[in-house]
Amino acid sequence: PASAASIATAASVSARAADMHIAASGETWLEVRDARGQIIINRLLKAGETQDIEVPPPYSVVVGRAHLVKVTRAGKDFDLAPHTKVSTARFEVQP
Repeated sequence: PASAASIATAASVSARAADMHIAASGETWLEVRDARGQIIINRLLKAGETQDIEVPPPYSVVVGRAHLVKVTRAGKDFDLAPHTKVSTARFEVQP
C-alpha cells in the first residue's frame, strides 16, 4: 500500500493550480509556446470555454481577439491591454 506521505504528495501535485487561466466570452484563439519555442497549446476557444495553462514559466502567449478573453494568473486578473495591438495580445510570462 502507498504510504501516507506519498498519498499527500500526489494530492498536492494534482491540486496544483494552473499558472494561468483563460476564459473566452466569444470565439478566440490561443497559442502557448514553452521556453524552447515548442508549441504547447494551439487551439480555438468558443464562447464559454476555458483553458488552463500549466506550463512552468517562462512561456509566451498569443491571444487572438483578446478583447473576448479574461485572463487570470495566480488568482489575479492579468491585464491584456498593454500587450494588445489591434486585437491580438502577445506577451511572455516569467517565473
